Amino acid sequence: MTEKNLINIDNILNAEIIEEPWEHAVIDNIIDVSLFWENLQTFLGILAENKDMILEKYGRYRNQEEKTWITWGIPIQTSGNVYPIHNDTSNKVWSLVIYLFPKHSNGTLLYDQNKKLVKEIEWKQGRGLAFSCDPREMKSWHSYTNTTDQFRTTLNINIRTGEFSNWGIVKKEYLHTIG
Repeated sequence: MTEKNLINIDNILNAEIIEEPWEHAVIDNIIDVSLFWENLQTFLGILAENKDMILEKYGRYRNQEEKTWITWGIPIQTSGNVYPIHNDTSNKVWSLVIYLFPKHSNGTLLYDQNKKLVKEIEWKQGRGLAFSCDPREMKSWHSYTNTTDQFRTTLNINIRTGEFSNWGIVKKEYLHTIG
């Protein structure tokens, strides 16, 4: 297996930016879920190698003079879990959510600046939702829920600025950091 088969970085870097309700990209076939678990370290290394190009495309609103970190976690939501409408924190320069398991679940809900539901990003294994909101507007309102009877599992990757103590993370074990 080649690294090219592990992560489709070209799909991330060449994705169309959708303007409404706020700038985001829906990216199919980012990863082959069946190869993902055995190759997580390589996958994350490829992202780290391409961090500057990712920020050129998605992080243009942010001050890129600061040191940035790639953080990742694999949140698992139980059946009936509802995560409320929220904006990402200002220290997140870029966010990527990749849908892992199960085969069918609930996608991410996107809202306008008045917190009115605009659309749902359809769940599809290996699909990602990428975004970097304008920190002056902070209008990337989104939420997610799990109405299935299975665990909803995603890979959440962020490029962040600042120090961990300023990230607002309660459980340090949730995130893993690549410098």
